[in-house]
Amino acid sequence: MSNSNVSNSHPVVLVTGAAGNMGRKLRAHLEGRANLRLLDRDPRGDAAIQAADLATWGDWTERFRGADCVFHFAADPEAYRSWPELIGPNVDALIHTYQAAALGGARRIVFASSNHVMGGYQDDPTAVLSDATPPRPGLKYLVDGTPRRSDAYAAAKLFGERLGRCYAASHGIETIAVRVGWIWRGGANDPSNLPAERGEWFRLMWLSDRDFLRLMDCCLTADLTSKLGTDKCVIVNGVSANSGMKWDLEPGRRALGFEPLDDIARVTSPWRPSSAGTSPAWPDLSRSRWIDLTLPLQRGLRGFDWDTKFTVARDGWNARTLHVYSHCGTHMDSQFHFEAGPATIDQIPLDRCCGPARVVSLPHTQPGELLTVAHLGPLAASFSRGEVLLLATNWSRHLADSALYRDQLPRIGDDLARWCVDRGVKLLGVEPPSVADVNNLEEVTRIHRILLGGGITIVEGLTNLDQLPAAGSWFIATPLKITAADGSPCRAAALVPNS
Repeated sequence: MSNSNVSNSHPVVLVTGAAGNMGRKLRAHLEGRANLRLLDRDPRGDAAIQAADLATWGDWTERFRGADCVFHFAADPEAYRSWPELIGPNVDALIHTYQAAALGGARRIVFASSNHVMGGYQDDPTAVLSDATPPRPGLKYLVDGTPRRSDAYAAAKLFGERLGRCYAASHGIETIAVRVGWIWRGGANDPSNLPAERGEWFRLMWLSDRDFLRLMDCCLTADLTSKLGTDKCVIVNGVSANSGMKWDLEPGRRALGFEPLDDIARVTSPWRPSSAGTSPAWPDLSRSRWIDLTLPLQRGLRGFDWDTKFTVARDGWNARTLHVYSHCGTHMDSQFHFEAGPATIDQIPLDRCCGPARVVSLPHTQPGELLTVAHLGPLAASFSRGEVLLLATNWSRHLADSALYRDQLPRIGDDLARWCVDRGVKLLGVEPPSVADVNNLEEVTRIHRILLGGGITIVEGLTNLDQLPAAGSWFIATPLKITAADGSPCRAAALVPNS
């Protein structure tokens, strides 16, 4: 970062709205690479986040003092709110953030503005939306069939852009206003989650998780002085490279070096081949066989037991009461497991639980070994977005030795976890009961948050992965639909062509 006294490798980064959708994703991405200060008016029980209602002025200056970069995400995200509802969280909090940053000597603010600032162009087929296009705040859209408008929300975001330009000129604070497209808040950031009633305007504003994180990296590290000279304020569009969109990516490319990788037109259903032909079609059932990848739930397995409730002899039928730990045996994690996002197990879309599988054979993996991108070999260069990645370590053979199976498991390294997010891995499946050291809270939290926060479904405790080919099979794992659950045992299997 320009004019920074702190090493770029560990800058001081303050995030407002740290418990929200974007805040959680950014936190997971930057943990271990930045000195994080996390603020939110509702920390949601997270001890690492400081409670701070920025809508009321308080002793915020010390919280902001010496920050290399402030990511201001805090706001009411419901765009149809009224002025009385938005003045506190979206206007007063914004003013107080800039003032605290100025008094505390913060060097840069990244403000989460919104596509709604340009919503007035939604019916203009000739519009090209760049930083030089005059704003037209306010958007018309539907929510469950009810017409909504975002006039107040959009005006508040436009005010934030103008306030940033004011503080850049008056206090020298470098300001980047990102007009964020849409990042799904209700679970996985998958375009299929967007309600059809939102239409093409919303669809073409999609910002994928990996493009969001790439953009935030650019906002954090870009040398604005060399790119902009004395102008310390820039407005960029935060969208992926979606074919057919009106949003101009050149301002972000020019000022930040931001080059998005994803395009909504290339994101296809997991049940069809991709347009590039990289994903195999669903195998012909008449020429395929199923391979069960699930550990049996039985007495003696850690986290599972049962009591006899009814018997045929006594009651006329057999039934048991099961005692099941949510992460026993072969199981799936939800974002809620480590609060890496809002999605609980019942909210994971079914199309995030299956897909074409790529299998890496690692039969000689050692206890406690750290798995890195290098372990992927040639697959690291050929992996296609939306595929399932399965790591066949043959670790399930140690199931009977609990001290080895659970306490000395091979772990996913930071570089591999971030590679999975960057390359668009849909689902990561492993044989150990966890992707990280369960006896190291910092590690197990960090790795889960990187993966889950990046929109990756995690399945742990698999078996029989050595029976799968390197490519060509289809993987599926179906968890129980338990309301508000952090995880669930699941039945996992693969469909493998006989040839």
